[in-house]
Amino acid sequence: MTEPHDRLKAARERAGYADATSAAKAFNWNATTYRSHENGTRGLKIGVAQKYAKAFRVSAAWIMTGEGDAPSALDTAASEVVPVKFKPVAIPIIGKTEAGTFREVVEYDDEEHEYVFDEPDPEFPRARQVAFLVEGDSMNQADPPILPGAKLICVDFEETGLPLIEGMIVVVERTQDGGQSREWSVKEVELDGENTIFAPRSSNKRHKPIIMRDDPDIEEAKEAHVIALVRNVSYSVKTGKRRRSA
Repeated sequence: MTEPHDRLKAARERAGYADATSAAKAFNWNATTYRSHENGTRGLKIGVAQKYAKAFRVSAAWIMTGEGDAPSALDTAASEVVPVKFKPVAIPIIGKTEAGTFREVVEYDDEEHEYVFDEPDPEFPRARQVAFLVEGDSMNQADPPILPGAKLICVDFEETGLPLIEGMIVVVERTQDGGQSREWSVKEVELDGENTIFAPRSSNKRHKPIIMRDDPDIEEAKEAHVIALVRNVSYSVKTGKRRRSA
C-alpha cells in the first residue's frame, strides 16, 4: 500500500463504512468528489486529507505519506462498538453571518470549506446540515446568547417542511446589486398577523428588524428569505497557557 488513495480506502473500511458512497453520505460530503479521491483519479490536498482523517480517526500524515499513526486493531475494535447513530457527520461552514454586512457572492469548491462535526439532526435527519461562523453582536442578548466566534449548526429551512413559527432562530439572506452581494444574518422570528418580523436581539441599538409585509409587490419581500433553521450554537474553548513554576 503506497498511495494516499489506498490508505484513504483502508481508513474508511476501518471506520466501518462499506463503500465510498455510504461514507460520503454519513459525513455530508460530495460523493463524486470523495470517490475520486479514494480511487485515485483526483489528487489529495493536505487540507482535504485532514478532513478525512478527522472523520475516520486516523492521522492525516499517515494518509498522505504512510508515516504517523496508522489504523490499529485496537482502534478497529473500539470503532465497532460505537453505535452507528452516534457517528458524527462533517458539516460544512458555508459562510459568515453579520447583520448589515453585504459580501460578494463567491462559489466555493467542496474542498475549500472548513467543517464542524456533529451528529445528524434527530428531528430532521434527511435535511441538509450547514454551519455558519458568527460575526458581530446582533444576537448577543438572544436565549442562549449568540456571540462573535460562535458556530451555528443549522438545517436547510426548506427541507424541514416547517412554516415560520414564533420564536424560531433563523438565518436570513438578503441580496443586493442584482444578487451579486448578499447578507446572511441571524434573527428571531416574530409574527404579528399581517407581517413577519426578523428581529435582532442585541444590546447594540443600531441593529434593526427586517419587516416582511404580507404583500408580494413590496420590494423588501423579494430580497429577503430564510435559508436555515438554527439548531445548535457551538463555541471553541481556548486551551490556555501553562503557568511557569516559580
